[in-house]
Amino acid sequence: MANLSKDDQSILVKKGGLILPGLIFTLAVAAAAIVFTNQLAVNEEKVISEVVIAIIFGLLIRALIKIPAVFASGVEFCFNKIIKVAIVLMGLNFSIAAVFRTGLSVFAVIIISIIAAMILMELMWRLLNIRPSLARLIGVGTAICGTSAIIASAPIIDEAEDSDITYAVATITIFGLLAIFVYPVIGSFLQLTEFQYGRWVGVAIHETAQVLAAGFAIGNEAGEVATIVKLTRTIMLLPLIFIFVQVGQRGRASDQVVSRILSAFPVFILGFLGLAVLKTVGDIILIDSDLWITTLTAFNQLTKFLIVVAMAGVGLTTDLTKIKKLGLKPLISGLVASIFLGVFSLGLFQLLY
Repeated sequence: MANLSKDDQSILVKKGGLILPGLIFTLAVAAAAIVFTNQLAVNEEKVISEVVIAIIFGLLIRALIKIPAVFASGVEFCFNKIIKVAIVLMGLNFSIAAVFRTGLSVFAVIIISIIAAMILMELMWRLLNIRPSLARLIGVGTAICGTSAIIASAPIIDEAEDSDITYAVATITIFGLLAIFVYPVIGSFLQLTEFQYGRWVGVAIHETAQVLAAGFAIGNEAGEVATIVKLTRTIMLLPLIFIFVQVGQRGRASDQVVSRILSAFPVFILGFLGLAVLKTVGDIILIDSDLWITTLTAFNQLTKFLIVVAMAGVGLTTDLTKIKKLGLKPLISGLVASIFLGVFSLGLFQLLY
């Protein structure tokens, strides 16, 4: 901090002070989830994943206890920032070739599923007589990457109002949260391999955090494959926003178009790819190095812990009372979109692979 001015240092200290109480609280919830999961283990085999327990603990605390306002910034930090750090560090688990091979192998399913989901929501607003802007926001949130896609595309969807954003985010959150618990059951019932399950979850579930939770609930391979597929799917937000801008441009300057597209780019994906490159190079140069293997193992353990912390943040920031405020039609449209994407993408995988 020696090179920072006193004002900058003061701001950093203040921000740290705001985040610290909620960060410690969320870390405690995550640690409790890990201890609880280990206590349930049978012959050192976990009965249920700690990521699921962390979400459940967070939900219960949020529902039963009024969380002090002093915790809000830290809990939000765990949900919004730590999950991205975990995803970046996860790059150390993959070679760059494996990342592109896995992502490209499902590219056709991703594209077809996105188009189908958006067409469905165009039909839904006519059938249910809801605002077209709300249906499109739910559609883009379901098809691409949840809240991030909704917020990025809302300013360029004609006539989208603040209430549309609120309803769309709440709808995506509710059904994505439900998917975390339902998808592992369906995957086990269908006897999908971890690779098959992770691939499906990466295409079908909305938010990145929800994908990680549902994936790692089955196993490490499922979680890692789901993450790669999800990141590939998230990148598709860029061309979709470009299409929205071109369709509804109405005099917007070209630099505004570029600015909107660039602001929507998920920068953490570059970090993930960068560490995947590092892992690839390191495996070639340091293949016999005990230090390299120990370092990768340590970062792998850290990544797993950060994912649990982020999932605790998911639970602590999810307000289930929003269901009462949504109204029936947005709920129906969100439910139909979620079920459709799950069934449709699974059918595509069975048909094409």
